[in-house]
Amino acid sequence: MNKHRSFRATDISLRDIPGFLVAYVIISIISILLGILVEQMSDFWRGTLVGAGGAMVVSYFLMRPRQKTDDSSAKDQ
Repeated sequence: MNKHRSFRATDISLRDIPGFLVAYVIISIISILLGILVEQMSDFWRGTLVGAGGAMVVSYFLMRPRQKTDDSSAKDQ
């Protein structure tokens, strides 16, 4: 017969918590810290950061490889 054992904090590990919940908490903490950092910046640096981020997003979409669709299989049917 197993002895009844009281709960200990070391009985819980990160494997018991769903991965999406851990990721959500980590992303939330990073977002809060970045928000505090950006709030402390002057208007010039805040605008520079937003402009650089926007330029990176636009350049990503312009420079990514295009996927070519194969229309020959659709014409055969």
